Amino acid sequence: MNSQQPGVSVTEEMLSVQKAAVASAVPLFIGYTEKQPVGAFSDIANFSDYEAMFGNADGGNATLYYTVKHFFDNGGLGGFIFSLGKGIEFDVNQSEEMITDLQTPALRQMINTEQSITLLSFPDIVRLPDLNTNSVVLLWQQAWQQVLGLCQVRPGLFAVLDSPDDPQLAERCLTQFSCNDKESGSAYWPRLVTPYMDGQEVVMVPASGAVIAGIQKVDSVKGVWSAPANIALSHVTRPSQSHQNASGLFNPQAASFNLIRSFPGRGTRIWGCRTFTDDDHSSFRYVQVRRLISYCETQLSSLGRMFVFEPNNEITWYKLKGLVHNWLQQLWQQGGLYGMQEEEAFAVLLGLHETMTPEDILDGKMIMNVRLSVLAPAEFIDLNLRFDMNADGNT
Repeated sequence: MNSQQPGVSVTEEMLSVQKAAVASAVPLFIGYTEKQPVGAFSDIANFSDYEAMFGNADGGNATLYYTVKHFFDNGGLGGFIFSLGKGIEFDVNQSEEMITDLQTPALRQMINTEQSITLLSFPDIVRLPDLNTNSVVLLWQQAWQQVLGLCQVRPGLFAVLDSPDDPQLAERCLTQFSCNDKESGSAYWPRLVTPYMDGQEVVMVPASGAVIAGIQKVDSVKGVWSAPANIALSHVTRPSQSHQNASGLFNPQAASFNLIRSFPGRGTRIWGCRTFTDDDHSSFRYVQVRRLISYCETQLSSLGRMFVFEPNNEITWYKLKGLVHNWLQQLWQQGGLYGMQEEEAFAVLLGLHETMTPEDILDGKMIMNVRLSVLAPAEFIDLNLRFDMNADGNT
């Protein structure tokens, strides 16, 4: 600006904080591949990318191949692949090698480094024996625990687990499973019979690929706060087991599998949204609640990073509190939080003698408390019908 006269000139410019879009449903598929050495990983946008980088269905490498294919055929939006190397046909005596492979340091390092990953899947777990014995039950539980343990590498991770196909074995694994990280994942039963053919054999795939595609679809259309359930699955001939065999696999007050059910005229659908927890009073009983809180943690942390090393005073607190309030307000207006009024949906607390002491400030700590009112799904809908057989008023 060129001034023609002596004096003071003021120029206004509107500054806006760019939103760092954090994807809420980016999967990492872990398993055995035809190509690539142990520890190789890559992002893929379509199934052609997978085939080019990781090969075809060959011997002990078909499970991940067909799971990823099923993921994309159900509308999957892409993700990451981590190769555990070239697989073999595991038997009971060799299955512990699979558990050992999940402990490779390169896998944990990759999960910690690639911050966009939010969902973990290990489809090759279905290659564990389907025998109802104590040793096999232990193997399944160890594999689950390894994958759930990977969710503790950093915040924001959630595991989509597959389960034994045999209902008796699945029930034993479910009821006897003990783990401190059960709220970090959900398990799905049974497997899915597909129209794919491997030579003369009909291909049966784990449910996790289609489930993750369903989660991505719900997140993009409705929002991460919506239950990833009642979703019709594509390229499914039928579930491998009838839901009538699942009497011990769903318990309203205990740990449960999320069932895949076939409905006449409505196709095959995901019919559950429970996490793996066996605590019916847990705040993270439902998949969408656990994932929404993780999503909020990630987004709010991203906002907080803007103020690292800023002066720890009222001006900085006011700016951060305003940004967080605006983001949560948008989340509430989109339907992501419960409450008729804003005050019922969320609260943001930040300040001296509110969330911090003078000692906290001297130690360089800026502490914010955020309270959220989350939504719960309508799992059980009771319809009460009253028939008035005397509608004409005569007695």
